[in-house]
Amino acid sequence: MEIIPSDVILKISEHLTDYEKLCIAMTSKLMDNFKYKMTYVKKIHIQRIKNKSYFDNFENIEISDPVTKCPKYVKNIYFEARTMDFSSHVKVINSCKITHLSLNDHFNRQIEYTIPSSVTHLQFGKRYNKLLSKCIPQSVTHLTFGDDFNQSILNEIPSSVTHLTFGHSFNQSINDAIPSSVTHLTLGWRFDLSINDAIPPLVTHLTLMGHFNQSIENCIPSSIKYIKFGILFNQSINDIPESVEEIVLSRYYRREINDTLISKTKRYTV
Repeated sequence: MEIIPSDVILKISEHLTDYEKLCIAMTSKLMDNFKYKMTYVKKIHIQRIKNKSYFDNFENIEISDPVTKCPKYVKNIYFEARTMDFSSHVKVINSCKITHLSLNDHFNRQIEYTIPSSVTHLQFGKRYNKLLSKCIPQSVTHLTFGDDFNQSILNEIPSSVTHLTFGHSFNQSINDAIPSSVTHLTLGWRFDLSINDAIPPLVTHLTLMGHFNQSIENCIPSSIKYIKFGILFNQSINDIPESVEEIVLSRYYRREINDTLISKTKRYTV
């Protein structure tokens, strides 16, 4: 019987679910060896895998209690603790060199230590609403805040961030607070403050949600390719640079639109 090369089996496993991978591994002693070579991508709580012989092969884990180690090949950690101090996990998370860190929706404690410098994607949970206090490292490129966050961000967003998203409650001044590195900016439902001289010159995608209804005259940089306005927006858009490629408006928008922009305009329903 001809044996399938190991690299072919591993390549095939990339298209299988974790359950299917384990089923294949149980078909023979030979295939069982691949259990320690395949990676498992479904998010799983670390308590469910801590005693497994292939512990190191899990990429996405949840943590809710203090741990002494993480899987060797972990990429994403979802911090699920509601009351525990995040700092108690910093040492072990640092050792994991993870790139993606998500904090649970219930987490709302002050972060007293800088988040590990390996993290590139950081997502705060729904209820987090504390001062940032320089806790975000320069490695972060994608930064997302949850719905309850409404704190000053002045001098808090690293110059490494390219994708910045704020949740439902955010309504703080962004003047001199958004680094010039940002290319994708989303401001949440309650944001309704002036954006004059506030949008960095490299932003290509700008989303202004629900309540925003401020004048945008001389506010939109020529770098913008995509811009979306919320349901309450009803200001003139005729000052938007012609370089824009797509404008998304609510079906309730009633202002006259220049011919040069109307072909680029789309409507959405709520």
